[in-house]
Amino acid sequence: MYSKAVIPLDGTDAAEKVIPGVLDLLAPGAVIHVLQVVRPTDAEGPERYKRTVGDVSGLHFRYGMALVRRYSSSARVVSAITANRDVADGIVRYATAVAADLVAMYTKSQSQSTTLERRFVAVDVRVKAPMDVLVFEEADLALPLPVSG
Repeated sequence: MYSKAVIPLDGTDAAEKVIPGVLDLLAPGAVIHVLQVVRPTDAEGPERYKRTVGDVSGLHFRYGMALVRRYSSSARVVSAITANRDVADGIVRYATAVAADLVAMYTKSQSQSTTLERRFVAVDVRVKAPMDVLVFEEADLALPLPVSG
């Protein structure tokens, strides 16, 4: 069982579905680090999704807490945003700095040109990370989402 998990989120529904897949792997009292990596706007031109650390920092913690609570977890949540030109490097650096024993992330199953970047991020994290890396593909995430009232 893992005591510190880093879950990189990019705002997509699929990335959020990684959370219930990880909860059963966590030890009692575990910590989930909900991470968002943004690229600095000055790194090779404007950032692709037009997000900056300042744009997302106010909402990120509430977002991570709400996601973990949605899945009825008692895990403690740490919300983090880091800026890095290379997303995979940002994930690995953060996970290493907090001594995480697991990185759990999402990648697209298809190899279309629009999804290649995300697939390469997952591959790079697996290659570079000194801890376990669990990569969920779309088929793995076919989990029912709870109905909110």
